[in-house]
Amino acid sequence: MDIKIREKLKEKIPHGELTRIAKENNLSRVTLYNWFRGSDSPKAEEAIINYVKNSIETMEEKQKTISEFINN
Repeated sequence: MDIKIREKLKEKIPHGELTRIAKENNLSRVTLYNWFRGSDSPKAEEAIINYVKNSIETMEEKQKTISEFINN
């Protein structure tokens, strides 16, 4: 993955979430930080991609719930 994309991803991830991502995926924070700086770590990349997917799904679910509440 391109380093510029990695940098943008890191900017979007809220403070403290990298620690949670690392713990949930049995990775060190250093591994994640190094991945953002360009190192090759398939496990770190997969963990970040899964976090992004889950975040998008959560946002969509929130929007759906709010829309249903407003429309009823």
